[in-house]
Amino acid sequence: MKEFGDAYTFGTLDIDGKRFPKVLLGTSPFLGAGQFGARSYVYYRQFYENPKNITKIIVECVKLGCNAVQAICVPPVVTAIQDAVNATDTEIFVMGSTGLGAISNEIEQMKQLKAQSIVTHGSYTDRTLDGDPHKLRQTLQAIKGEIAGVASHTPGTMIEKAAVIEEVKVMLVPFNKIGLFMDPSFESTLEAAESARRIGKKIIAMKSLAAGRLEPAVAFQFLRDRVDGVAVGLTNMKEIRETLEVARSYFG
Repeated sequence: MKEFGDAYTFGTLDIDGKRFPKVLLGTSPFLGAGQFGARSYVYYRQFYENPKNITKIIVECVKLGCNAVQAICVPPVVTAIQDAVNATDTEIFVMGSTGLGAISNEIEQMKQLKAQSIVTHGSYTDRTLDGDPHKLRQTLQAIKGEIAGVASHTPGTMIEKAAVIEEVKVMLVPFNKIGLFMDPSFESTLEAAESARRIGKKIIAMKSLAAGRLEPAVAFQFLRDRVDGVAVGLTNMKEIRETLEVARSYFG
């Protein structure tokens, strides 16, 4: 089997001596996530109910040198990644997002998938960091062995709170040029991310194309100096080829 670093052709970061990809395939479209509006139900039917279609997308990304996936821990996505590994005989770097369901079970599932990084899902992070920070730290300690971190849906407040937690190495947050989903505000998110990066925390942008509202070149030019990497959802072969080509020029 071809190892991750031998197949991956984009830039990487060093986190605690481990290579971390700057460009990852996002998986929100495969769940029919709400930010896609009218397209959400179409995506749900196309992907969540037909995991083979997810596998096709992942395989195409692997062929183009992007064997890295930011994976939400749901069965269709996990199955599709496993099938893509088998189909390509290539190791896929998995940044697993856990906590939509029972988080201890999902962490174990991601470890079985050999995820190299595991983060707490935004919904889990936001409610736990506000209500019981000690519980969040215990959860992160259970991720021992992989690159641990958090995702958040309220980056303008949560980045600062998470940055002081030693176990947090990487943060996955909404980040895009038009400030969509960057709660509570565009400005607070920019400031929090800049401060966190100054102390060595890595910021990975999700919703980087603002759910399809931004062209990749516009989106990635803005992000290049403000974050450490991007996770971008792709749903067809044309999108994959065009978006990854642009991403390579900014994060290659």
